[in-house]
Amino acid sequence: MTTPYTRPVIATAQAEGTGPHCLHEVSIRPADLTNPAAACDRKGASVRVGVFTEEGCVEYFDCAVAASNHAADLDTDAGENLHRWSLICSSHDEQPAETCADCSTMDDAGTEEEAPMTDPTETTAPAPDGGERSVGERYYVESQTVLAHPGYQEDRITITAAGGSSGLCLRLPHAAGHDVHDVLAATGWRVRGQLSYVAASNTHRGRVERTSAANTPAAHALRTYFAEEVAAWKVISAHIGPNRNAHTRPVVLDGDSFPIGWTFRCGHGTEATYAAVTRSSSLDGLIGHISREDAEAALRTACAAPLFNKGDRVVCADGRTRTVKGMTHRPGEPARVVVGTGAEWIAAECTPTPPPLTEEQARYAVSRNYLNPTDFQPVTDFAGTLLAYTFRTMESRSDGYGWVRQDGTLAPTTEKWRDDLERLIKADYASKTRSALHRPMASYREDADLRALRGLIGQLRTIAVHGDMDDVRAALSEYDQDTAGH
Repeated sequence: MTTPYTRPVIATAQAEGTGPHCLHEVSIRPADLTNPAAACDRKGASVRVGVFTEEGCVEYFDCAVAASNHAADLDTDAGENLHRWSLICSSHDEQPAETCADCSTMDDAGTEEEAPMTDPTETTAPAPDGGERSVGERYYVESQTVLAHPGYQEDRITITAAGGSSGLCLRLPHAAGHDVHDVLAATGWRVRGQLSYVAASNTHRGRVERTSAANTPAAHALRTYFAEEVAAWKVISAHIGPNRNAHTRPVVLDGDSFPIGWTFRCGHGTEATYAAVTRSSSLDGLIGHISREDAEAALRTACAAPLFNKGDRVVCADGRTRTVKGMTHRPGEPARVVVGTGAEWIAAECTPTPPPLTEEQARYAVSRNYLNPTDFQPVTDFAGTLLAYTFRTMESRSDGYGWVRQDGTLAPTTEKWRDDLERLIKADYASKTRSALHRPMASYREDADLRALRGLIGQLRTIAVHGDMDDVRAALSEYDQDTAGH
């Protein structure tokens, strides 16, 4: 099947840097009839682009525009049209997606046409993977955002085997903003080709395959959350009895990405009570409430602040990392963290520091967006705290530098020079950790001084035209008297 992406590239002069460009910020050649920018918009981050001759693929790119430009350069050097570009088959390297001889019939997006995925039966709780399946079994993913209850949207990602009616169901707060590809990577799955959108059910569907789980702090955090949710659901099921609807709702604190726990109903009718379970699967003091609101209030009180131990490293409210010396608990006051200098910070506003990002984890975070990232270097602050890793985006004349944050996420900004990028990272960190200045009455005093200074300037301007030095001295003396009490 022929698509516009596989026509021979017509060699033209390279576009200037100020001209149109694709989402990868690569300039598009004037009169490029193959429309590579559209391919950049449509393709997934894991889909690569190849430059082809009659002998096969000669080079890989992450960006279709870069591949088109490179093919044009090669044609210019050869003096004839010998090169073309195409999306790479997601299942077979070195094969163009639209004409891969090893695949079955392909659709226009470069994915295999399969039978529609069976609508999975919604499971009561996320269940871990059921072990290895047969080699020939195929798996599908369905992702949708639903209104779980008034005021709370939830992202649900369901993975089922072909022909199956139930499977692995992962639930996340929609406000957390996790990309479906990242969630799949954290749990050991990846999309084959691209996800298709089904407007009738407002879902994204596609085929997935098993892979090694991502090894990044963000992936570890997701796996930890899913494991905690599974454990909490087991506690709920044991408490309410088998085959009963618990009418469960997550409770999320303002500013948090994940729930602190779940409230649920016990019993029916006038005999019904409400309870709550924490993410650590605790029911202590959280059962037997008359209303769901009471159960939620008890859960919020129980999880109001984290407990830290001596020697823990925490990020305080000002964004700086400090070592915990101890905790203080005063009646009627929120718990506080005592740091090494003796200063106290409200415990609810402190968060544990994640383990330092390794270069291996940074490389994994980059691999889905860049084909050949190289030259990874850490960026630290004056105290030696790791802020990020910078890396060279590709090995070519149009290379630049990108960076991976400490939490293992890839930052969208890139710079031509590494020094400029490091200054940007440090400036961003400094702006987030700079302490606020507190100067009581500063506003009133500054206003008064400013009014007096403006009056002095006005007098001096008049004196400069009509006055003498005695008038200057008198104006300065009057200014001194006005500001003496400030």
